[in-house]
Amino acid sequence: LVAAAAAVLVIAAGGYVAPMFLTAATGTVDVQSTPSGVEVRVDGERRGATPARLTLTAGAHTLELRGRGGPHVTPITVAAGVETTQHFDLVEKPQTGQLRVQSQPAGAKVQVDGVARGFAPVTLVQLAPGNHEVVLQSATASVTQTVTIRAGATANVVLPIAEPGQASAPGWMTLKSPVSLEVREKGKLLGTSDGDRLLLSAGRHELEIESAALDYRLTRSVQIVPGRTSALVVELPSGSVNLNASPWAEVFIDGQRAGDTPIGNLAVTIGPHEVLFKNPQLGEKRQTISVTLAAPVRLSVDMK
Repeated sequence: LVAAAAAVLVIAAGGYVAPMFLTAATGTVDVQSTPSGVEVRVDGERRGATPARLTLTAGAHTLELRGRGGPHVTPITVAAGVETTQHFDLVEKPQTGQLRVQSQPAGAKVQVDGVARGFAPVTLVQLAPGNHEVVLQSATASVTQTVTIRAGATANVVLPIAEPGQASAPGWMTLKSPVSLEVREKGKLLGTSDGDRLLLSAGRHELEIESAALDYRLTRSVQIVPGRTSALVVELPSGSVNLNASPWAEVFIDGQRAGDTPIGNLAVTIGPHEVLFKNPQLGEKRQTISVTLAAPVRLSVDMK
């Protein structure tokens, strides 16, 4: 009887009773990561590993994931009776790139940023992202070109070396594109759009520009003037995207609002894009897609 009396509070003579110990309002946070198995902490306290479904008191908290290059910390606000999702992309991104160097004719000495790197053709690995100066030297001539290296990608450069007695000096061509494209002539690889510019012999060239991954190909003509640079700009076509979410979501593609799901036959430029799904009660989910000309992209996510 004493214990029972301690659990209630008698209000006024009418005998109304109310609980003395009230349960705090709570909400649920579903914590996910790619890859999974990463330690989860809330307000400094360990709460298991991803995927983790946590019941937290309503209010502000600090969510922390440790491991995979962490810690990764984000403030969250939990609403009473509401379930939200927090997703962390912890896939390790490449920190270096590669460079494939070829010379015409083959066998030229290769220097990169003043350091000897063998003889062409040669593939150089673990190069820091950014611009690098490539010098090819033969017994009688040399040529210099700046090449841009991107993390996780391989840049290709093919440099003809003008020997003494040739009819005319070579020129250059730049190819501007939002995605990496290979440049070929009569099936022979000349380089990619990742480089600063391509060195070509003077005259008219019929170039085959393509991305096998995006199923995209076109042919362009360019006139190379000795000692000068000719520019080509490639405007990519659009592929088709179909997006859906359960129960529903507002969709943003590369930061631009695309509408509410379901979204069908949306025209999106070919290449990689980031898709953000947002639901005011269920949180956010991010996905990366690659749009090609081969077939429509179909993406559906479960926001629960």
